[in-house]
Amino acid sequence: PLDGISATEGVAYLGNGQIALSNEKHGKIVLAHLPEQPGTIDLRRAPTFALGPSDADNSGLEGVEYDRQHDLLYVVKEHSPKALYRLAGLCAAKPQCSFDGVQVEDLSHWLHAVGFVHDFSSVLVAPPLGHVILLSEQNQSLLELDDVGEPRSYRPLNQFSNELNIPQAEGITLGPNGSLYLVSEPNLFYVFTR
Repeated sequence: PLDGISATEGVAYLGNGQIALSNEKHGKIVLAHLPEQPGTIDLRRAPTFALGPSDADNSGLEGVEYDRQHDLLYVVKEHSPKALYRLAGLCAAKPQCSFDGVQVEDLSHWLHAVGFVHDFSSVLVAPPLGHVILLSEQNQSLLELDDVGEPRSYRPLNQFSNELNIPQAEGITLGPNGSLYLVSEPNLFYVFTR
């Protein structure tokens, strides 16, 4: 259980037992330590970093992804307006991850060329090229951008029979073997293999 946070949408593992959470309602990223034993995680005094205004209408910060190789944290805002941020310097050369000295880059201009995508619910970074893959719940699709923001591929997820369309796709990640894992509401889990 998480104490001291509401509207948590995304989670990214940073290493050394630390995670980053996106707090949609308050437009913040929150850092936390995973407990050694199961139990409540107290976030009332956890380090936070504001990336946008509070958003009571459920269109704020959604997905968060950490590129450990380059020490970059990517954060995507769902819509109204859609936004993509990259934070550098979160963990490298520090005893533990912190927002001290972090540099924020607004990459929202990367999304202008793909204006036909209505929303973004999750983000991941595909090694080794560092391409960004964005999940759209409304478009039921995956969008791949290269390391300078140029669109590289677009993959609809709703090309199946009506029974297999993915309802409310919310989160994605890649496994070490290249499998794509996707979760949707309510409580559905998908695995796509090559």
